[in-house]
Amino acid sequence: GPSPTSEWWPGGTFGDYAYEGRFHDPTVGDGDADGIPDDIDLTTGVYVGQPEASFTWPENGESAFYLVANEVKEFAPTQYPGEWLDTDGDAIPDTADQFPDDYYNQNDSDGDGLPDAVEALYPYQLSPANPLDANYSREDGLSYLEAYRYNPNQLLDVSLGVTDTDNDGMTDVQELIYELDPNNPLDALNIAAGDYVLNVEKVKKHLPLLTSVSPSDYYTVTGRDYNQVASHFDWNLSVAEQDWDGDGVSNQDEFLLFKTNLGDASSKPNDSEIVEKILSTQVSATTLINFQSLVGGSTSVGGTDGGGTIGGSGGEGGSGGEGGNPTPGEEVLPPNWSTSIWDCFWDPDYFEVIEVLDVQYTTTTAEMFSWTGIPFTNISFPTIAGHSVGFRITKTVTVETKTLRGRQHYHVKMSDGSIESRVGEIETKVINTDYSYTTDVDVIW
Repeated sequence: GPSPTSEWWPGGTFGDYAYEGRFHDPTVGDGDADGIPDDIDLTTGVYVGQPEASFTWPENGESAFYLVANEVKEFAPTQYPGEWLDTDGDAIPDTADQFPDDYYNQNDSDGDGLPDAVEALYPYQLSPANPLDANYSREDGLSYLEAYRYNPNQLLDVSLGVTDTDNDGMTDVQELIYELDPNNPLDALNIAAGDYVLNVEKVKKHLPLLTSVSPSDYYTVTGRDYNQVASHFDWNLSVAEQDWDGDGVSNQDEFLLFKTNLGDASSKPNDSEIVEKILSTQVSATTLINFQSLVGGSTSVGGTDGGGTIGGSGGEGGSGGEGGNPTPGEEVLPPNWSTSIWDCFWDPDYFEVIEVLDVQYTTTTAEMFSWTGIPFTNISFPTIAGHSVGFRITKTVTVETKTLRGRQHYHVKMSDGSIESRVGEIETKVINTDYSYTTDVDVIW
């Protein structure tokens, strides 16, 4: 129970604090005259037996100016309740501080998009005074700024991974950041700003997709000659189906399939590589049309027992006799009238079909766009009610590929220099690029 000397105090609400009634020692008094006995007074910032605490800041009676959230803020002399407290050590008292836990006050001193407080955490990679470091590349291909914007709570020295699901040269995270599709390799070859700079090139340089690169900066960004690309540009074709270096292989196939330089005509796959991809129906329509002569409608891809394999390496099929392959040591004769695919040469004028083994169809679709002011088949479209009028042109090419079994004449040069003509039973693929060709036109606004 209460001490015999205790006295009941009824309690009440004082400022922001509510006190329940209780017994207390009446001898302690009420030093700050706030109506609450000193042995009960729990008000923050109040010292028992002293007046209510307060302070004036700035102390010199003149306004102080601080950079807060990238804006200069004036602090006029003001009396604040409570005791002085500066949690983050920025010389602004907590009661006046908009960001009392942030020494850097949400500033970005160098204007690079990374808050000073974030850059200060990585003194060996970043600096609040260096506006260039936000675009420095990390091991995962992202810039520090891209990684921060993708997940502000993720440590900037932790990789976000290098998975590239569609093998288009951009990581899945990069594609998500730039609002591309991690499962569509062709979006790497779009030119969002119409400046002949591919999406993948801008992503790797950490450039906004819709920001145009000037012709003077074009080589620095792409490594290509601007005038060369401009001269090869075809508004009738998608960028993927175009051939910017004029080597006959589409941009799409150079970049995604053969991994060659689409801006350098000397960097291209050899004929054997092209034929291999044609026969496996992997090439785009542009490449197929430009190199269909390599397969010529009668291309050996296999053989039957006794007939050997025209186009295989010497000695893999049967040897000697009618229809056999060249034996080791034999050389293949390259006469002017023959066509070379692998290591053997045959007479293109003689192939007798015995049986159609298989027929397959492969469809390739390319989209093209034309907007106001951009010529498309010598037409410019007007602007109506503030909207650009244009067309989406969709071209679809269906290629027929037949696998045939038949008899083929071919020629070999023997080790003694003589030439022998033979007949072998082979399997071949015949590719018809003119099987089906359609064009659809949609008006777009």
